[in-house]
Amino acid sequence: TTGWTFSPTTTTTYTLTATGGGCSTTAQVVVTPVALPVISIATPAAVCVGNSSTLTALTPVIGAGTGTFGTGALTSSSTGASMFPGAWGGTKSQYLIKASELTALGFAAGNLTSVAFEPTTSGQTYQGFSLSIGTTAATALTSTFLANGTQVYAGTLTDNGFTPVANTVNTLAFGTGSGSASSFAWDGTSNIVLTFSWSRVPSATTATGSTMKSDAVGFVCTTYKQADSQAPAAMLAQATGTTSSNRPRFTFG
Repeated sequence: TTGWTFSPTTTTTYTLTATGGGCSTTAQVVVTPVALPVISIATPAAVCVGNSSTLTALTPVIGAGTGTFGTGALTSSSTGASMFPGAWGGTKSQYLIKASELTALGFAAGNLTSVAFEPTTSGQTYQGFSLSIGTTAATALTSTFLANGTQVYAGTLTDNGFTPVANTVNTLAFGTGSGSASSFAWDGTSNIVLTFSWSRVPSATTATGSTMKSDAVGFVCTTYKQADSQAPAAMLAQATGTTSSNRPRFTFG
């Protein structure tokens, strides 16, 4: 409010309550601090008096903060649009995020430390859950899965289970779960591949889907495969699937 200064260092929720005439109302705002970019400027050549010189500023690393891909205009539990579709006992979903999408949001070469998405319903706990990340020069996915990449998250419930939380941003912090890397170094030019996989333990032939905020992004960005009665490792090892142009609304941190 006017006259009050707030200087949070982490994501903080501020609540303001106004009371008068026997009535009251409350408003909240969530503030996420974003670090200033690290900028370097190359020393220009000598410039004569009266002339001008163009300075080019570069940021060599990703600063603290997040970037979100898409608007989440769709809500769906369908394959591709959600990494947690129903009907089958397990699903592997691979998603492509182009380097141009990252740079458009201000990302530069540096470490990624989290991926987030927003479910609107939570169907169940999904065992054998993992997220892996890698890079590719491909600008569209095909029916053949790309390499899974480096595991950066594994479910922390029984049998590596993960339960989505509805109507809030679910953030997967890298380094969570056994064998997970705590960060992923993006080179600033390669496209990124996310691979989500899960399979119910013990083996099962059905599951309840979770709806997800998603978008139709206009290119083949997704490959998915559903199968029954697969061990989690066998589900992750699936080699071929079906393609889609729908993708969950992801947030990178």
